[in-house]
Amino acid sequence: MKASNIWFKKRSHVWQPVSWQGWVTVLVFLAIVVGNASIMASQPYSNELLWLYLNTLAFAVVSLLLVGYYKAPKG
Repeated sequence: MKASNIWFKKRSHVWQPVSWQGWVTVLVFLAIVVGNASIMASQPYSNELLWLYLNTLAFAVVSLLLVGYYKAPKG
């Protein structure tokens, strides 16, 4: 994999963003998590909203892990 295609590098046990694409990926993930948490905090409790939040959170986590896996150096 070319160095220009690497968005993350492994630092200890964490992937660290090293390109602007990696930073945008992390910022979008954080925006999704914080946005969903603020909606949950401002709305009264509802099972439908909780399931939507949990599904969105699971999708965001899996997406971040997949992007990290494919855009980090192998080995």
